[in-house]
Amino acid sequence: MYRKVPEMGPPEAIMVAIVVVVYLVVILWPVARICRRTGHSPWLAVLAVIPVANLALLWFIALSRWSTQPQGTGMMP
Repeated sequence: MYRKVPEMGPPEAIMVAIVVVVYLVVILWPVARICRRTGHSPWLAVLAVIPVANLALLWFIALSRWSTQPQGTGMMP
């Protein structure tokens, strides 16, 4: 009833590892820079790869007061 999944050899495992590292760099690096520019910890970027936490991070950054934003500017009072 169930088919056996073929085992992954070293070349396939290396390719998977490369793809995962590239994916994480492409996602984490820009988010960490955005967090740093807004005055938050760049470690918040780790939340960008967690499915529901990434939406919470997006709303948190969008609605929080940025330390680099002068008083009296922006849409939020």
